[in-house]
Amino acid sequence: MKKTTLLTGALIVLVILNLTLIGSMFFGHHPHEGMPGMGGPDGPGRGRPREIIIEALQFSPEQIKQYDTLIKQHRSEVDALDKAIRENKQKLYALLQQSYTDQEKENLITGINKLQRQIEETHFTHFEAIKKLCNSQQKADFENMAPEFPKMFGPRPPHGRP
Repeated sequence: MKKTTLLTGALIVLVILNLTLIGSMFFGHHPHEGMPGMGGPDGPGRGRPREIIIEALQFSPEQIKQYDTLIKQHRSEVDALDKAIRENKQKLYALLQQSYTDQEKENLITGINKLQRQIEETHFTHFEAIKKLCNSQQKADFENMAPEFPKMFGPRPPHGRP
């Protein structure tokens, strides 16, 4: 009888843990949300890029205004390129529903590669523009941060997947 009670208790604990895990996945709870440089909507170990840059470089209110303008422009450009990539991927995988030539497949893959290259060039140009906003002390801080940019601002996992 004691074994049954112990197994029942363990089962209840496991069910509660599973429900907690499922709830956190569905409701988007991030254990480090709100902590600088930690989780949240940008992923584990990362804070929001805007806040990281502003805090690390100690931007003035005028610099923040200019930076926000750069962000809007950057997002617009990247969103348009992302949309074009998604459209080309749709066309690529639609080929599987019909007969196609290797050339058709290669043209779509090459197009996707070119768009991805444009995204990387857009990111780099964005960071060059941020650097131009900086005064001499901020430029030194920016340059020290540069090796961390790929980790801080790299690809995020798709929503709902690890």
